[in-house]
Amino acid sequence: MQFIKNIASKLLGLVILFFAIIGVITLFLFMKGYRPIIDPLVRPNWTAIGAIGQWAAAIVAMLIPIVVVYLSKSIEESVNNMSDKTTKTIEKAALQNDILTPEHCSSAAEGSVEYFSPTAKGKVIFDYSNNNGRYCIGLNELMFEIKFSKASNTNIYVYNDPFSISTIALVKDIPKIELITDARKYDTSSRTRCPTINQIVVLQNSNGFYAAIKILAIQDDTRGAANDEVTFEYIIQTNGSPDFSNI
Repeated sequence: MQFIKNIASKLLGLVILFFAIIGVITLFLFMKGYRPIIDPLVRPNWTAIGAIGQWAAAIVAMLIPIVVVYLSKSIEESVNNMSDKTTKTIEKAALQNDILTPEHCSSAAEGSVEYFSPTAKGKVIFDYSNNNGRYCIGLNELMFEIKFSKASNTNIYVYNDPFSISTIALVKDIPKIELITDARKYDTSSRTRCPTINQIVVLQNSNGFYAAIKILAIQDDTRGAANDEVTFEYIIQTNGSPDFSNI
């Protein structure tokens, strides 16, 4: 609707401009002595009328290509603006998790529950050679898409690459998630961390919520295991706090 209004306003502007030009031409001819006679008892001054018609036709002929180019550019600009607004709306919706549903958690997973755990707390066994190493925990604004990759059978890489992840940090000083009192104190400067078995990684998602995962076991198919596999437990702090001690 707004697009139609914009085009209509531009057309109205062009019509007003056209009549303004005709008015200027008429005034010019009037000052030169041409008089259109409309008295039925007097013969019309066809010279003046013809002159106005010729000038009007010439102006219209010159304006047509200008109008076409102007309208084409206006339409293109309006379409681009609409596209930009749509893109910004989608990005804003994504940041607000209006579209961060399980189905969008990973394009490769296509909403498969095999790579998704919706609860705020749980234990997961995941073959990280599948689904591009990505596993989702939580729902909507509490959603975290965790990305893993192979390191060894004692370590595994965790990344902040997914859209839903803002930062990651390695916790080295405590053995249990419930002992974390302030997740903000851990270093978040790196794109990747490489926890060992029994170490914890703290994640913050794009909505500001915190989650923590503890690596329980790792299997590596290049080191004698049948499959690549990571076992981890996780807790999502649902109240937005960085403190896990009150869960």
